[in-house]
Amino acid sequence: MRGKSVDYNLSRSIYDFFDEQIIQNECLLNKTAIIYKSKSLTFRQVQDLITKINQFIYSSIDFEQKNCFIDVHLIPDEYTIPVLLAINSLSCGYLPIDPQLPFESNLNFI
Repeated sequence: MRGKSVDYNLSRSIYDFFDEQIIQNECLLNKTAIIYKSKSLTFRQVQDLITKINQFIYSSIDFEQKNCFIDVHLIPDEYTIPVLLAINSLSCGYLPIDPQLPFESNLNFI
């Protein structure tokens, strides 16, 4: 393993850890958080995307259910991590589904 190792409290979500790092290190906001091919997002942009995605998900899903799972049809890009962090921040699980598969095939997974 390269770099610095960090103890991780398994009772907290990945989003909690991400958010805590930004709160503790506000200087991170304008630093690069994600690089995908030639595109990049700063921590501030990721935070803003998470908020927008949360608002969309929250308005689209019935949170009365105990277990919330969201199927995710994404081609990997710079938005994949913000989408997954947003779902995680709502205490939901996600099921990644290949968007290139025919719709009928996806129904077999769900």
